[in-house]
Amino acid sequence: MKLLGVVGLLLVLAMQGVAQDKGVAQDKGMGRNKGMYDIDASVWERQQQGQQEASLAKTTRTPDHAVLGNPVSGATLLRDGYFTFGTTGGRSSMMQDDNCQLTFGHPYALTSFIEFFWDGAWQRVDRFFSDAECRLQTRVDTMEMIAERPDVCRLILRVLQEPTTGVLTLEASIENLSSNVQNAALAFQLDAALGRWGDAAVYCDDVLVEDAQVLKGMASQSPVVLQERVQRENAGIRAELGYPGEGPDSLEIMNWQPALGENFDPRLQRPTRLFDVVLRPVWRLQPLATGEAAMASAELAVLEPRFSSRAFMRWDMPTALTLSDGVLFPNSFSVSIETLNASGARISSAWFNASGSEEDALYPTSEVQNTALEKDGYGYCSYTYKSTEKFEESITPMQVTLRVGGEIIDSLTRWVYLPAVALVDTGLAVDIDTVQMDPAPRISMYFTVKDEKTDVSVLTLRPDHVTLFENGVHISEFDLGKENRGEVNAVDVAFVLDVTGSMAGEIASVRDNVQSFADLLVENGVSYRLGLVTFSDAIKHVYGMTDSVEVFKSWVAAQQAYGGGDSPENSLDALWEATRLEYRPTAQRIVIWITDAGYHEKDHITPRTVETLLPELLNKAILVHCIGSRASRGEYERITYPTAGSYFDINGNFRDILMEIGRFDVASVFRLSYFTPDPDADSRQIELEVHYGGKGGKANWIMQAPPGGTPAEPRLHCYPNPFNPAVTIHVQDVHGPSTLTVHDISGREVSRYQLDGTRSQYELRWNAESATHATNGSTAPAASGVYFIQLNSRTPNGAPSRTSTRIVYAK
Repeated sequence: MKLLGVVGLLLVLAMQGVAQDKGVAQDKGMGRNKGMYDIDASVWERQQQGQQEASLAKTTRTPDHAVLGNPVSGATLLRDGYFTFGTTGGRSSMMQDDNCQLTFGHPYALTSFIEFFWDGAWQRVDRFFSDAECRLQTRVDTMEMIAERPDVCRLILRVLQEPTTGVLTLEASIENLSSNVQNAALAFQLDAALGRWGDAAVYCDDVLVEDAQVLKGMASQSPVVLQERVQRENAGIRAELGYPGEGPDSLEIMNWQPALGENFDPRLQRPTRLFDVVLRPVWRLQPLATGEAAMASAELAVLEPRFSSRAFMRWDMPTALTLSDGVLFPNSFSVSIETLNASGARISSAWFNASGSEEDALYPTSEVQNTALEKDGYGYCSYTYKSTEKFEESITPMQVTLRVGGEIIDSLTRWVYLPAVALVDTGLAVDIDTVQMDPAPRISMYFTVKDEKTDVSVLTLRPDHVTLFENGVHISEFDLGKENRGEVNAVDVAFVLDVTGSMAGEIASVRDNVQSFADLLVENGVSYRLGLVTFSDAIKHVYGMTDSVEVFKSWVAAQQAYGGGDSPENSLDALWEATRLEYRPTAQRIVIWITDAGYHEKDHITPRTVETLLPELLNKAILVHCIGSRASRGEYERITYPTAGSYFDINGNFRDILMEIGRFDVASVFRLSYFTPDPDADSRQIELEVHYGGKGGKANWIMQAPPGGTPAEPRLHCYPNPFNPAVTIHVQDVHGPSTLTVHDISGREVSRYQLDGTRSQYELRWNAESATHATNGSTAPAASGVYFIQLNSRTPNGAPSRTSTRIVYAK
């Protein structure tokens, strides 16, 4: 037997009803976590000094507690009926069961307690008795709580520890002190947890209990075996709950209530899979005359553990996520897997494989990890998990397997509760722009979604965010994507970076923050590439475009900040080099120019001027942002303003500046298409519901079938494409007066044409070198790049119709 002291079972503070109250504390790193109820000794000492720094502790009185411990187990008891059982050294000489928190009640957590039925309802000590009516007394191997209200009742709870085996026993009694007959009963809530991070697997009569249930009769009185793992042979640490006296009338096996979400659809059955086990033995209700008492007792014995002779994993995967401001939280978190190598030899290459993919609500960002495991030592690997919103609560299995040489030598499954995000119908403005046959029987719909409070567009939706009905029939299968009109779905970014001596900090900031910048682009659905030009008085390096952040970071890390004694630097030549990079024809082109100095202009360093540089930037449709010195802002804006870019103070928060630049005007119009279930319907009412970020919105559209069948939808065809410098625009099946517009990559209208609707076909020619705005007759050359042609027309019954296509002007 290992002679280890009681670890972690120190001081426990009481809290009014913390175990089941709403609004309990949440672990902002790992969702709802019972570890948040822990109160350490330093917090307790501050409480003793009258400070109120522990939000979970009562502040109306000094908390009373008692502690028992020996080399096998330990226990604590509070004056108001909360208790903790736990292991210390365990039952074996193996290191796997040292201090492994085989507990009833998370260490320091107020989740295990006595309950009693009185006055027609179930009661708890701290909700029925006053502080003055409760007291604790201790002996060598016994702790005793006595709660007494004169002329009402006396409740006694004893915790006894067998000095050799460490078996812990709960003995409770409730005595009627009133002059009337009272119906009374006793129960314990036992929050079971096994393993350093795990919960318990429950076996009753040697049968695994997987779902929450209530056992009655003899089944409720059978010993319950609790294991760290579901597996029988590789079960980990184990314990047995038994009853030395009369057995309970019923045994509730359930999940810890605060871990369950409060937002659920009452029309749907709640998931019952056990993920955070609580046992509640309830003794029979009986009438008590004056002076009579009801009794109950239970005991916890530590069993011999069962560990594999090869490897054994433990995982700090949380048992439940939670909601924060209506959004699933956390949406990203890290977990660790601890593995003991008991094989007797070093394992040079152990492969960990975690389950889950992006289609799942909870998934790892990488599936496979590799590490070495030293002989008789612990090895560690970590995973980052991401979570996505679910509109129906679920309990999902998460699995990790350990392979050596292709053979699975250990596997571990954890069940995780995912709460349902609220299906509220307010907060979002959903606007349907157009619904049309595309062609029959396919229906296409164009719509936008905005936050009503901030007027900010929702830019990313998944199919599970959308609910669709046609004439009351739920449409479960549809395609959801973006409509590309004048918004950005691809961007090429060139960093033009001053590398003189004063720029060391900015060089490091680019390296350290470009990952977040790239992540923002990906989050907004933007395909990106990154390039780099470095300069001082001369051009230092020119790197082409790459879609690898790691490659880009290596370029930046190779830069050395030195020189630059004179103030102006050669920005104009560096910007000109940026125009020579190979940009994708369909991508928006951005230059992020970073310098703390002014620039040379038509002198001994460069023959260039701003006036000669601007046509190069404009012809390539390059937008220039500058992060620079306040003193030279006027110089920078000679370049940023004509290219529609912005100036940012170089002394600002560099990450925030990059995040602001990264918020491109990405596509905000969604395109949804589906096959109608009734192609011959005379009319169809389409109902669109969107739920996102804890908010919701609805929109309706009535589509009338025109007489004589469905007319052909207007069509656009442009040729040649790409073009230089003119393109022919062929318009067919026009119904009534229509408008055709040409937009540049930023969405700005550059030309407009009115079609009188007297013909079914039109042919127009747009010359980019002398683009004519049909409204005011002005002409101006257009820059090369991507443009969008959009036709706004109507169907014969007056419903709006919109068709668009993309063209590329390649000089």
